[in-house]
Amino acid sequence: MFGADEIDEGMRDGGRLTLTWWPDGDESLGVEAVLFYVGDDPQSGEYFRQSAGNPILARPFFNAQIEQEDAELVAYPDVVQGSMRVDGSSEMMSAAALLRWNRRSDDITPHACPLTAGWPSAMLGTG
Repeated sequence: MFGADEIDEGMRDGGRLTLTWWPDGDESLGVEAVLFYVGDDPQSGEYFRQSAGNPILARPFFNAQIEQEDAELVAYPDVVQGSMRVDGSSEMMSAAALLRWNRRSDDITPHACPLTAGWPSAMLGTG
């Protein structure tokens, strides 16, 4: 159906947004939120193929009854003719809420040993 072409392999647009808030004046303890998004590939979309048997069209699936891969024939010479439609898309989004702590060695030395802890979450959507 796709021939030698790949789908969802092109460049994607996206972005990352990081917001940090330091409630204290010396930036030793902070709260951070991170959002990350990658949009759909512009190559995604609708694919349609109709055949009277040549080329052969089949829809692959895993057959749980025989516990192996199988295929549903959609178009096969002198057996069945038909068409297939595939809609493809994908996007990714992630978010994190973090607590930042800059442990300073002393009040005179500005060097910090940063520690970041939090909870990330990610979602990959395909269609």
